[in-house]
Amino acid sequence: MRIILKILSSFGIGLLPFPGVWATLLGLGICYFFDFSVFNKFLLFTSIFIFGCILAPKTEKMFKVKDPHFFIIDEICGSIISVILIPHQPLFFILAFIIFRFLDNLKPFPLNHLGIMSDDLVAGLTTFFLIYPLSFLYV
Repeated sequence: MRIILKILSSFGIGLLPFPGVWATLLGLGICYFFDFSVFNKFLLFTSIFIFGCILAPKTEKMFKVKDPHFFIIDEICGSIISVILIPHQPLFFILAFIIFRFLDNLKPFPLNHLGIMSDDLVAGLTTFFLIYPLSFLYV
């Protein structure tokens, strides 16, 4: 059971205080420090998203909890998609962090009615669509 919990909590990150913050930093950090191409970011996002979609319902059933706090694969995915076409500049990544965390914590409609993976996907896409127009101002 301990190994399963480690995997579901992204190797213990989900067990830290404020797991969503750490997960968002992990997703954005991977994209920032490895400076992946758009294709590689999309491939990373897709792989993690599919993995999360498979594990999310099993996790809820296993632990008998809806959207368990330690399951942070959804935040990792949402943060990756939020910067998929964004210029590789610290300002955009900081904005992505702030907006994504705000949306993830507030969970405005329709985010509050979606599943584990879907709410963070929509939060990540919303973050992307708010930041992307600003990237055209960057020279």
